[in-house]
Amino acid sequence: MTSSSNTPDDIGKYVVGFSGARDQVSVVVHGSMIIEKMLADLLYTQMPNYSKKSDPLYIGEERLSIAVMCKWAYALGLVDKQIYNACKWLSKLRNSAAHLKSGPVFDYTTADESNWIENILNSLQADENKFAEFEGHYGLNNVPVSRQRFDFALTELGYRINSHKLSIEETKSTR
Repeated sequence: MTSSSNTPDDIGKYVVGFSGARDQVSVVVHGSMIIEKMLADLLYTQMPNYSKKSDPLYIGEERLSIAVMCKWAYALGLVDKQIYNACKWLSKLRNSAAHLKSGPVFDYTTADESNWIENILNSLQADENKFAEFEGHYGLNNVPVSRQRFDFALTELGYRINSHKLSIEETKSTR
């Protein structure tokens, strides 16, 4: 996905593009990496002296987490409270998947994980009518509802982060 993709359809196609993965851990970790990259791109818009040699979003070889990057984006006024809260819930879900906190097998249909997906959507105040359109548009009828909800949450979150980034870039280009 290019950084200039701005429509929900562009982001949705990218998110749903890895829907062939049946392994829920891979889906959650990969999806979280998409949002992590979008947050990094947003933060870079405010770094006029950025260089890859001394990338402040890395500590050693490790990139800052979604939660930390979102805290920075919120503190700098780059994202609103809805995005900030949604990122916190995504971070919990990602950590649960990556570290198998829900048991020997990660399952986002369990109570905690399912609630975290719904908390992402609630934080964003996502329009349920958009979910029905999303489901139909991408032909997800044979995909479990929890997976559909996760893909929808990522698409909505990614679209909002990217919209903030494009707004900042547009403001900069008119100066």
